[in-house]
Amino acid sequence: MVDELDAVDDDAANDSDSDGYSNSDETAAGSDPLDGSSVPSDIDGDGITDAADSDIDGDGLSNSEESNTHHTDPANPDSDGDGLYDGEEVSHGTDPNNPDSDGDRLHDGDELRIGTDPHDQDSDDDGLGDNYEVTRDIVAGNLYITDPLDTDTDDDGYGDRAEIEVGTDPTDPNSRPSTYCDGPFAWMNPICWFVGFMEIFL
Repeated sequence: MVDELDAVDDDAANDSDSDGYSNSDETAAGSDPLDGSSVPSDIDGDGITDAADSDIDGDGLSNSEESNTHHTDPANPDSDGDGLYDGEEVSHGTDPNNPDSDGDRLHDGDELRIGTDPHDQDSDDDGLGDNYEVTRDIVAGNLYITDPLDTDTDDDGYGDRAEIEVGTDPTDPNSRPSTYCDGPFAWMNPICWFVGFMEIFL
């Protein structure tokens, strides 16, 4: 079919200004098909103009799903800025409008990257929140970075929380609460009562 903007009909792609978009697509999108510097909007860079693209930001959710179902921004692939595309969040069951779905102060994208559960504030159920385990904050009293997927980071037989509570190093197997609880008079030490309780119930 002859394109009215290509009078001699010698342009197989009907792209008179050679900008990568056909004349008909440019006309529909409102850009100038005779000016190579005038190109239609294509937010996700997939070669489909936004005017003809059912998913303009390329996040895996259609424009309609974003606007009507999830109430996310159809022009922003990561509406909440947590490092996950909106479509990924829907697939993982996280909230595409909340960067921290479980409220543990770790973004959903960060949790998936380190392997913790973005739906659970304490992925290994050791009594220490995921954010606490992966963040050293001396001012807040958090001196160690422990494994948020292992209740006993240093494998010394004492859980991370028990060690932190009594002041031993949960990342050093040679630093353990038993140091304080050896001997016949251990039962007299309240610290040992606490350690025993923690080991039995947590």
